[in-house]
Amino acid sequence: MSSKRRIVIAIILTALLIMSVAACAGSESTGVSPGNNTNASQGDSTNTSPGNSTNVSPGNSNSTSPGNSTNDSSGNSAGTSSGNSAGEAPPVVSEPLKGKSIDLIIPFSPGGGFDLSARLIAPFIEKYTGASVVPTNVEGAAGVIGSNQVYRARADGTTIANIDASANCMSQLNGQEGVQFDMMSYTIIGRLSTDDAFLLVSAVSEYNTLEKLLKAAETGADVIVLAEGAASAPFYRSVISVEVLGLTGARALTGYEGSSETNLAMLRGDGDLTVGTYTSRKSLIDDGDFIPLICLSGKRNSVFSDVPTIYEVNKDPANIPLIDLLVAACQLNRVVVGPPDMDEVAKAALREAFKLACEDPELLANAQQAGMPIVYLDPDGVSEMISAINNCSQEGLDRFNATMVKYVRD
Repeated sequence: MSSKRRIVIAIILTALLIMSVAACAGSESTGVSPGNNTNASQGDSTNTSPGNSTNVSPGNSNSTSPGNSTNDSSGNSAGTSSGNSAGEAPPVVSEPLKGKSIDLIIPFSPGGGFDLSARLIAPFIEKYTGASVVPTNVEGAAGVIGSNQVYRARADGTTIANIDASANCMSQLNGQEGVQFDMMSYTIIGRLSTDDAFLLVSAVSEYNTLEKLLKAAETGADVIVLAEGAASAPFYRSVISVEVLGLTGARALTGYEGSSETNLAMLRGDGDLTVGTYTSRKSLIDDGDFIPLICLSGKRNSVFSDVPTIYEVNKDPANIPLIDLLVAACQLNRVVVGPPDMDEVAKAALREAFKLACEDPELLANAQQAGMPIVYLDPDGVSEMISAINNCSQEGLDRFNATMVKYVRD
């Protein structure tokens, strides 16, 4: 064989080898290798219609769970929250809020339970919307100022708030001065958390046991109640509690901007009683500075099983409608809302993102570590609870308004 023929054959064989290698590489890129597909970069499908992804992770061909274009519950592709590699973008549930800035209003001062819970969830709302969430404290009037602000905001999904739905319902029932919102008109995103509330006594108070407090009711002793303001949940809960207990000599001191300021006043000995949840006063209760005397619930708290409920300590059947109203309001607590008549697309995106955030294992772990339980309730459930409070019995409403007159205007 001539040298020229050998050269030609070598060139042909080389070309065939290159073509073979290229063909192999092409087949790998179009195949469904673990976590990679050619229709998406880093696990994100280029098909943006909800629930349709042509390639998913191992064990799932041609479809994903509804509402997730790149994620599915049984086999996460490379772009999911549980399988992200370093530097990948978090999952986004909808496009409307992606890249936008969302103001998350906290109607109380920094350091309290509402502030902590809002800052815990903010990064996870970001995770599931693709928006930037900015927690902002708008304190004043025991939460009324911040609640009014979100109520008047543009209804495009870029302003939400972590409000005290319990206090706001009571303020609306009582016709509290300065209230510019209607609880049934807010766009409800969902309840973030709730926890049993307790009537708390300062360890340095002379009424630091339930027996001593009940004795004070018999003697008409001067008992001082501290609360953030006349529109705050601690105020409503405290004065209803002392009314039920028959503490005719009780006085309420208000004007503190948040629970952290109220706590400091209690520690200074400025007052005897306040109301708070375990999560918002955990360290003070654990250290023995505050003592839970009564649980404002229909059943005893599992952590403080020796603390009686307000129903148990009540001695007058005429108080039951008032207690029912109090206990119903206590179940709402921290609810995330937006302005009335929010844009439907933005509302759907926020509700879905909020639900996913509340179910996120990382948030649940962070919340547990912070002592702030996440107790999600969907918008319909929250609306039903608000409606039940607004439509409370006439007996309960009359007793409530009479109690407010006694402690707010005296």
